Amino acid sequence: MSKSKPVGLIASGSVPSSAFARLPGLLEQLGPVKSHSVRVASRFANSIGAGRPVHDYASLEHCRVISILVPDGELEGIVAELCAAGMAWEERTVLLLDTWLDSSDLAPLAVLGAETGSLCHAEFDTESRALMEGSRVALIEAKRLLRGSGFRVFPVEPSAKPLVLAALTLSETLVFPLLAAAEECLKRGGIPPKQALGILDRATVRASRAYGISRRKAWPGPLAASNQRLMRRQMAALAAADPMTARFLATASREALSYFEREGGWLDGLFLHANSGKGAG
Repeated sequence: MSKSKPVGLIASGSVPSSAFARLPGLLEQLGPVKSHSVRVASRFANSIGAGRPVHDYASLEHCRVISILVPDGELEGIVAELCAAGMAWEERTVLLLDTWLDSSDLAPLAVLGAETGSLCHAEFDTESRALMEGSRVALIEAKRLLRGSGFRVFPVEPSAKPLVLAALTLSETLVFPLLAAAEECLKRGGIPPKQALGILDRATVRASRAYGISRRKAWPGPLAASNQRLMRRQMAALAAADPMTARFLATASREALSYFEREGGWLDGLFLHANSGKGAG
């Protein structure tokens, strides 16, 4: 089929693993696929079963929408190349797919007249939703790509996307070192790995459910109750077994009390106790 379709794709990285590479609305309209080389573009097109590989940005000239699905670190260079490609950008939309970046990263193209926006995946309850931000026209085009995909649309203001993603950093990214430290405590306590993971799983589920019901009022445990005796016992045992994890617990405890606006001066002695084991193995 020689006639260009209205959607183009600039792709690199792990495109086939992205749900956004297989949106029915994208596959139905997909024409040119541009990547680092025609060979790589051909591989992408074959993996998703749509589109045709092209070797330059001029092949995207007839596309109403240009979708970009690349690692975040490559975007700045691609935007610069698009700006230098000599294309007309009025009445053209550029959409970032499956990224924590947002339409502000497409600002040079917006200055040239493009409509810009972004889509990324976010879990809400049991539903898969597409977090969507950008100009009014970009949101309309994004909804067309999402049609029939099973994604529920969750539009936010462009300035709000970093705040939503900060929530994911707190609830997904930062919880990893907490879980790793907790697992280390269980390991030092002689709990086998399989049972340790089960304990952590149930603890995080209980905490999430409790928070969902009562928010901060449900904060459990001796730290929340300012039980100095039990916290001192925990810290002493952990400082002897694993000084690094003891320091992490002391620091995290202090920051948690501060964030919840609780008095935390009583932790100072425990903190010093944990740090006294710096040289220990």
